[in-house]
Amino acid sequence: MRSFYINSVSTITAQPEDFLTSKEVLELQGNILRASARNYKELIKPMMLRRMSKAVKMGIFSAVQALSRSGIESPDAILVGTGQGCMQDTEKFMQQIEKSEEQLLTPTSFIQSTHNTVSGQIALFLKCTGYNMTYTQNSVSFESCLLDAQMQFELDPEIQNLIVGAVDETSEKFTGFQKLDGQIKEEKITNTDLLNSNTSGTIISESSAFFSISRDKSSGSLAVCSAVKIFNEVQSDEIEEITGLKFDTKFYENWGNEVLSKYKGKPEFIKEITLNSEIWSMLGHFRGN
Repeated sequence: MRSFYINSVSTITAQPEDFLTSKEVLELQGNILRASARNYKELIKPMMLRRMSKAVKMGIFSAVQALSRSGIESPDAILVGTGQGCMQDTEKFMQQIEKSEEQLLTPTSFIQSTHNTVSGQIALFLKCTGYNMTYTQNSVSFESCLLDAQMQFELDPEIQNLIVGAVDETSEKFTGFQKLDGQIKEEKITNTDLLNSNTSGTIISESSAFFSISRDKSSGSLAVCSAVKIFNEVQSDEIEEITGLKFDTKFYENWGNEVLSKYKGKPEFIKEITLNSEIWSMLGHFRGN
């Protein structure tokens, strides 16, 4: 597979907007973290905002901001990954079904709850009629988008610029169900104490991250992605193989290996790293220019 270049990044997370470049990490208490607020009105008209769910707002804002930073008006293709889709609208839809005692409902609620809502709304906002794909592969949804991006550059010479990203939101009730099977920790901890915890489960947060990527390197390119690798399961004797993936961007190279080394000999805790799956994809095999 061929390499591609990252020209800009836009993120919305529970951390401040500059968390990728700042050395400070905001300490947050709780096991279900909300994304920090952004001034969406900078890029989206107020009338449109009122009809958007949080996932759609975060997705459109991040995608448009990433494109703007790279000087691209409209991409040749849109790739979006989401592990759980529009959870808030899904929850509303299920509550309406219960309230109406399973009678007929308007199709609007269902349409807004589907997993490809975000990618569709981004395309409508940008008036982009090119290739549009949503991947919902749990914690490797974004990684699947990266693989598809590589294939698009490899197979279609007309595709020069892509917008690729991931978005997930939390909901009032449905997200809490993940405590039932141990995915989310029962006891409340801070995000900075997660790697020191010995109990099962993790913490979860809603976020959005989009990247403007291109086939060819430009003067504004930030990094190159030369490879994408997805592990289905990780055994204790395979951890060394993962740590062998070098994080060449200086800001992250020590941090990446340190996180994985904390799980050596504890393969049952490796699943907790899926919380940062988007960040691992961002770091793995990226080389600063």
